[in-house]
Amino acid sequence: MKSMKDMMEFEFSRLVTFEDIDGGPVEKHIEAGAAERATLAARLDIAAVASLAAEMVLRRRMGSPLVEVVGRFTADVTQTCVVTGAPVADHIEDVIDELYGPEDYEPDEDAEGNEAFPELFDVGGIDIGEMVTQLLTLSLNPAPQAAEAEIPRDAVASEASDRRRPFADLGELLKKRS
Repeated sequence: MKSMKDMMEFEFSRLVTFEDIDGGPVEKHIEAGAAERATLAARLDIAAVASLAAEMVLRRRMGSPLVEVVGRFTADVTQTCVVTGAPVADHIEDVIDELYGPEDYEPDEDAEGNEAFPELFDVGGIDIGEMVTQLLTLSLNPAPQAAEAEIPRDAVASEASDRRRPFADLGELLKKRS
């Protein structure tokens, strides 16, 4: 069976194998190099990724095939202002709290009635670099604005008045019929 790594190359790939985890909790510090940051910026369609680093611990849950990944990541990114097109720098700090399980895992309810729905992992291990990339993607500002950016009120008002109301003509037709 081909591993996910064989099928797809990620820009910031750091594979942790199950052999690494089976010996007990594993602490990892990862950091993206300059070339990785440049390709990540292109993938995420942002101006730049100046830094991306993460600290985490991976451990198997007792008596379970599940692997918990907990820690923190930080990133310094530059996005483009949606109003002016100017660069907008942002510092991101967020938690890592992920759960991975094998493809054939059947979720069990815990004592409180909650089910654990883990991310599915590849037979070779967990790509923690790709995991951090996906978490960074979710942490990006979806509509970055420069501090000086203002949307002109008349642009908003004229846009609203320019919108065609689908039933506006119907009202006119009904008036004419009466």
